[in-house]
Amino acid sequence: MENKEFNLSQIWKNQPTVSPDLRELKQRLSKYRKDSMKKKWTSNITLVLTAIFILSIWFLYDASTIYPKIGMSFIILAISLSLIKFNLFYKSILELNKDQDNKAYLNSLLSIQEKQKNIQSSFMNVYFTLLSIGVLIYLYEFSLRMSFSYAIITYVLTLGWLLFVWMFLKPRMVKKQNKELQGYIDSIQKIIESEHE
Repeated sequence: MENKEFNLSQIWKNQPTVSPDLRELKQRLSKYRKDSMKKKWTSNITLVLTAIFILSIWFLYDASTIYPKIGMSFIILAISLSLIKFNLFYKSILELNKDQDNKAYLNSLLSIQEKQKNIQSSFMNVYFTLLSIGVLIYLYEFSLRMSFSYAIITYVLTLGWLLFVWMFLKPRMVKKQNKELQGYIDSIQKIIESEHE
């Protein structure tokens, strides 16, 4: 009997232990994954409802020129591209496997970080360009009906809002996203370094 107890305690001692830091980090990453899925569904629903709203304007508004439909086409193209790009990005977060070894998990996070930076730089430039062109072309028919001063005010306010989003809101959002993901990457790198000491 003593021999069996000794063997059990020896087996228990030889079991690989997961450090509290790693366990806590994987819980935080699991929360990050769940939050990302909530963001995915929120953005999907918002973008789809926006596209439906724009399409309803397309069919219900009897435009006297082609400009509103050209503008709406650009906006719907921007929304469609963002739906595809964001869903591919969130798929890579969903595929994060917490049972991977630390090195593989780190590589997965670095891949996600690379995709996120690609979205934040080149893709967001394309998205905002298409969206801005769409809105400005859409407004053209309405500006033809306004006095020159009202048309200028309308375009200045619209461009002002687009610039505010582009220059102020976007950088803040990017900084927050990058900081969060970089924190997870740094934590895993520290754990990997401590394992090799």
